[in-house]
Amino acid sequence: MDPDAWPKCENMIGSAAKLGQSPTRGASRGVFAELIGFMTGQSAEWWTALGTWAIFIATLLLGLIALGQISSAREENRITQTLIACGQYDTSTVIFESCKKIMAAKDAGTLVTDAYALRQEILTVLNFLDALAIGVQQGLYKKDLVKDHMQPIMARHISELIRSPVGTASTCTEEYFTRLLALHDEWAAHR
Repeated sequence: MDPDAWPKCENMIGSAAKLGQSPTRGASRGVFAELIGFMTGQSAEWWTALGTWAIFIATLLLGLIALGQISSAREENRITQTLIACGQYDTSTVIFESCKKIMAAKDAGTLVTDAYALRQEILTVLNFLDALAIGVQQGLYKKDLVKDHMQPIMARHISELIRSPVGTASTCTEEYFTRLLALHDEWAAHR
């Protein structure tokens, strides 16, 4: 530091004292900024502007990080909800009992003749699958996860319960399950 600068620094501290302010309180920011500005050749306003820009950039970076975390949390939630929805096929007692009755009729060879009597069970299974297809279409569920978990199940139920004599006999025809069929046909086309 320049030896001639010391008297100027003493003058700054002395002028703060003359104004009735303690050089370490009240005027300390101004004196400190002037002292730093004096040593670096920049004004107090320049340092204030630099500090303001630094705060702005830090806030902007924190905002971007927060947006990234919110987006990541949303994606994780979407994955979780997709897995929960797909898991309902295996864990729901209503769906299990419906599939059990349908399979018993199929094994007995009476699925077509008992189709109307099993209409409630057939609708339960198909409505569940249709709800998954609607969730995929609306972006609530991840399409690739639903495909990995449910494509063979959907294909089997569609071929056995809709696109067969069972669909006609139970009145569960294609026009009631357009989204399910569209999703199935899309996946079948990309094999």
